[in-house]
Amino acid sequence: NYFKNYIFERPELSVSKLEIKTSNLDLINQINAILKLSFPINSIKLDINHIQKIINKIDSIETANVRIKDSGVLLVEVIERKPVAIYRENDDLALIDLKGYKINNIFSRSDRKDLPLIVGIEGNYQVKEALEIYQLLSINLNEIRGLIRIGKRRWDIIFKNNKRIKLPEKNPKMSLRNFLSSEKSYLISSNDFSIIDLRFTNKIILRKIIEESTKP
Repeated sequence: NYFKNYIFERPELSVSKLEIKTSNLDLINQINAILKLSFPINSIKLDINHIQKIINKIDSIETANVRIKDSGVLLVEVIERKPVAIYRENDDLALIDLKGYKINNIFSRSDRKDLPLIVGIEGNYQVKEALEIYQLLSINLNEIRGLIRIGKRRWDIIFKNNKRIKLPEKNPKMSLRNFLSSEKSYLISSNDFSIIDLRFTNKIILRKIIEESTKP
């Protein structure tokens, strides 16, 4: 018992506090709430690998590294996921990173107007391609409402005036690039068409807007 107490009471084995390296106060509070550590703690009692696994389960964290510094501080270094798009699934809106991982939910589309919107089943797994499509339409960005993943296979681009560009399953970026560089690109700003269908090779199919006749 003497030896056991001697080991556990040695000051050089004492961990005095937790230091979390991030400027995100919400994340600091979240980590503190999950770990529920009371200091001082003997370092022998700390399971560093277990603590690291717990922190890595937080949605907004990409990787975490936990270690004890010589000064007796439990240091948590985190790399946070960077939001690149908003993903809508049913009625839920979530910020997602480039790999499609969810970071956290947001209440309204207007919370992050700076990020593109992606909708549709498994659309979050094709974030890189979606962003590249947005990039091709850089001059029309203010007019785009979002990209919809159709049947887990291809994209539709939805504009604010409800116009829709249907992209093919194969080589969607090439088809869009060819369309944008052609003399037909004016169709995007035309008010005569509701759908521009690019799903067929060397062919553009248009659906006209049918105006309701007004009664005299």
